Amino acid sequence: MSKSEAVFEAEATQPRGPRLNLAIGPSCPVRCEGCYNSFGDSFGTDTLVTTDEIIDFAGAVRARDIDGVTLSGGDPLFHPEIEKVLEGLDAAGFRTKLDTVGTAFYEESRIAFKGRGTIPHIKVSTIGRYVESVTLPLDGTDQDTVASFRKGRSNLLEETKVVAGLLADAGVVFDFNTVVNAKNVEQLDAIGELAEAVGASAWHVFEYDTSGPNPSRRRDELALAAGQFEAAVASYNRYTADGMRIDVRAVNSRVGEGAYFFVNDAGIAWSPTGQAGMTRRYGHITRDKERVLSAYDRYLEAFWAKFTE
Repeated sequence: MSKSEAVFEAEATQPRGPRLNLAIGPSCPVRCEGCYNSFGDSFGTDTLVTTDEIIDFAGAVRARDIDGVTLSGGDPLFHPEIEKVLEGLDAAGFRTKLDTVGTAFYEESRIAFKGRGTIPHIKVSTIGRYVESVTLPLDGTDQDTVASFRKGRSNLLEETKVVAGLLADAGVVFDFNTVVNAKNVEQLDAIGELAEAVGASAWHVFEYDTSGPNPSRRRDELALAAGQFEAAVASYNRYTADGMRIDVRAVNSRVGEGAYFFVNDAGIAWSPTGQAGMTRRYGHITRDKERVLSAYDRYLEAFWAKFTE
């Protein structure tokens, strides 16, 4: 059993605690309708957060007895020092999850959102020893449905399946994220069956949020009707018969104090406000470190208050 597999097995029945969310990927190979993350601040300004800044701030968070970190973006594989970041987090004692589209594991990838150019191919073996799991997107059972939400890759569904296979072959645990919207809600059960068949350890099912920091012009077209998400997931147990964990997250569980605290690619700490295109910003993790850490402490207090309600 690999380190990644052992960690997942040990945590499968444990409650989730707060994590440090480092959205350090400055760009992305796809353009998602209503991206939930705020990134791309460093594009054209030469302000990309450095490995030293990331590890220094992470160390201060680790001192608060937080040992879980999620790397996202954009796409974290698009940070030019991603291997050094992962190595530093591992040395600091973090359990790292990587939230990625995964195309860089497949081939050299063209930037489709927040930037220009291409990102080199990255071997799974380069990062596998540093992560406990990798999460990939899975938003449909056919390419047309996938493309209705994530644009920029003409064959993303098949590429995702290939990347999942590469991760499995390397002994790296992988999960899938599904953003449930009006275009794929009727496929939801089939998407879950596909995730299980491919070998995912967990399937994270998110209700589409029309208020993300990158709101889509198509948000009304993609939005679910009142109660539609709850009805679609009503029959889901926490685990499938074959042991895949199902993690259901409605919009109301992902907004407000204690929901999320991010650091973006320019080193700016922020939280979502629940209002389309709006974020609450706390400052830079180096220049405003103490202020940001105070905000993070308030986030932790609010998180545990929600957790114990």
